[in-house]
Amino acid sequence: MKINSITSRKRMSSETTSARASPFMRRRWTLEIAGAGIFIALSAVISAITTPILPRVPYWGIAILDPISAVWITCFLIFGWRSGFLCLGGGSLLLFFWDPTGIGPFFKFFATLPFILVPTLVYYLGKKMGKTEVPMRAWIFNVKTYSWTMIAAYGLRIVLMIFCNFVVFATIYAPYLQLATLAFFGLPQITAWDAVIFMAIIINSWQTVFDVVVPYLITFKIGPKYMVF
Repeated sequence: MKINSITSRKRMSSETTSARASPFMRRRWTLEIAGAGIFIALSAVISAITTPILPRVPYWGIAILDPISAVWITCFLIFGWRSGFLCLGGGSLLLFFWDPTGIGPFFKFFATLPFILVPTLVYYLGKKMGKTEVPMRAWIFNVKTYSWTMIAAYGLRIVLMIFCNFVVFATIYAPYLQLATLAFFGLPQITAWDAVIFMAIIINSWQTVFDVVVPYLITFKIGPKYMVF
């Protein structure tokens, strides 16, 4: 009887806690969805304005510097990982309306994915192993934490971009592979697959600096206060 009574009380306590938590969870999910919607719209507006005027690498069609990833990562830093993934997916789909290459949003999605995926996985893995107990908002805005997770994300970005370029140039862009060159960078002797690999590394390296630094500078004052995860 005593054991049953204890079990019953624990069940009732759990149900009460769950009931109390539900309004908070609903509010948080509402904020996350709303935040993603705002930043999806913002990225669409910025894309519509900047796409026609962005300087691009001749013959490649790649924007020399694209601000869209920074918008999506800013959404992640303020509203959390669920908002970040929603913004990434929705924003990537909308890019097809303005992208002149037809495959740019495909690359943009996989180029940005690591900067949301890596810190999220690292945080929850560390939490599961008992290595961190602080909220993610405090954890991600620590300069050291942000720096090394973004470096790890950069490494994954390079791997993904090389793979994506391999897929594209081995299939739909195969006829143009031999025309690929780094002449824009003063290296016309680098061609074909060598040019594809080096281009992926070069473009994504300086783009990463922009994508990582700008969102942090925008949010490091307001982020911890307004983040909802």
